[in-house]
Amino acid sequence: MTLTRLELAQFRSWPRLGLDLDDRPLAIFGPNGAGKTNILEALSMLSPGRGLRNAAPGDQARQGPDAGWRIRAVIGDHQVETGASPGESRKLTIDEKPAPQVALGRLVRLIWVTPAMDRLWTDPPESRRRFLDRLTLSLIPSHAETALAYERAMRERNRLLRDEIRDELEDELRDEIKEELQEELGDEIIEELKDELREEIADELKNELRENINAALRNKDRGEKADSGR
Repeated sequence: MTLTRLELAQFRSWPRLGLDLDDRPLAIFGPNGAGKTNILEALSMLSPGRGLRNAAPGDQARQGPDAGWRIRAVIGDHQVETGASPGESRKLTIDEKPAPQVALGRLVRLIWVTPAMDRLWTDPPESRRRFLDRLTLSLIPSHAETALAYERAMRERNRLLRDEIRDELEDELRDEIKEELQEELGDEIIEELKDELREEIADELKNELRENINAALRNKDRGEKADSGR
């Protein structure tokens, strides 16, 4: 299908913009800061996802996150409108009916390569996979649903892995704390036993010393009596 009309409202640097288009090639030129890339980004928002800058909806509003923005387009016989109200996610209507973003893949096939993507082959594999997903989407629109299902499955897998790792760490920490408490309590018990043994030994030595003194006194008394009898 051919894009024949593009309208922007409060999108990036454009307060208003209206372009009539046809199926001929189009070149956009102008000085730096004129808003050329913003037009390309608006075009990229006619496909599923967050566009060529991968920006959040609040960052795309001309007046900041507290303002909204809107893009309207005519693609073939279909009226397309997408945009975001302040603080909300992007919404989409096709022929004035709410539609999921994946429905855009059935209307138009978009792919882009920008200078900011020069690290595509040195970035993590996830970046290359997203690019290949978009290439596939431009040829097979239904691939969007498959890619979304894969993303959900990967998020669930990662969540389960995090939960499993957290449980293992909690078990390890419990064992470490248990061992530390056992060692600490064991040391306390040993000290208490030492104190008890010290008291017992001291009492035994006192009793033994007392008995020895009493025995010595008795022997002395016997010796004195024996001397007086002689």
